[in-house]
Amino acid sequence: MAEELAVKAKETIDAYALEERPEVKNRVLQMKLDEVVARLGFLEYQGVATFHLSRNGHRLRLHENTKIEHGLHGSWRVLQKDEDGSITRETVFNNGVVYVRNGPGKLRVQGAMDSQHKELRDEAFQALSVYSSYYGPRFGLKKVGAAQVAGRGAAKYEVVLLEGSPLISVPGMKGSKKPVTLSGTLMVDEQTGAPLAAKLEGVLSIPGKDDQAEPGKLELSLDFTISTTEGKEVSPGEFIPTIKRHPVDLDPLAFLDGGTRTSTVIGGKRGSKIPVEVPEEGE
Repeated sequence: MAEELAVKAKETIDAYALEERPEVKNRVLQMKLDEVVARLGFLEYQGVATFHLSRNGHRLRLHENTKIEHGLHGSWRVLQKDEDGSITRETVFNNGVVYVRNGPGKLRVQGAMDSQHKELRDEAFQALSVYSSYYGPRFGLKKVGAAQVAGRGAAKYEVVLLEGSPLISVPGMKGSKKPVTLSGTLMVDEQTGAPLAAKLEGVLSIPGKDDQAEPGKLELSLDFTISTTEGKEVSPGEFIPTIKRHPVDLDPLAFLDGGTRTSTVIGGKRGSKIPVEVPEEGE
């Protein structure tokens, strides 16, 4: 896997070809965090993603303020806050050990999670991938010219809604979505082809099961910047040793049937069961 990533990260991406070449556009929009790190080196991601859904008489409002740090020796941190600035979750990986917290409490040593800690990190990053996939081939980019992002040269694009099929079906997602509006900007690193920054807003309609059903409305926004850093080891600081805990499965989208996904909120697999650690009574 590491060898495959190294080969992939060395592939040349023309940062100014995204408008004319859909395969290059999709390559950048769907780029995973591991490859971004392999291309850019030590980095910090800072982004705010929102997801507002109205459907079937229900409303779901999600706001994620996410900070991702990648440092020496493969160490990293994901810190997420809500719209009030309160910590919702934090994960730290250092020297093969995972530390987690849900809410403002202290970090705790997490038991065996296989690759789950990495999945949570990747989901925190992938709002650009998920949001653009909702629009399928109608997610368009118009080349503007050159720009600077955190001291790096970048190709600048305007995000636009292209003409096309009124309904978009995405592989792996149940149901269709109808793009209504889409606007924003995308910055792509000139040297590596990695996405450096994006600002976008969009609205989609989610058709009901039949012509009589009222369609749902999905409003999205994303604003993120990636900057390279000198690199330091990311450590957990103060933490609580492992304690016995029991998992609780949460499905905040149980009332939906249209395949809309959210990650750690914004991007997780539909129907996936990510256990949230809840202390035993008396802890």
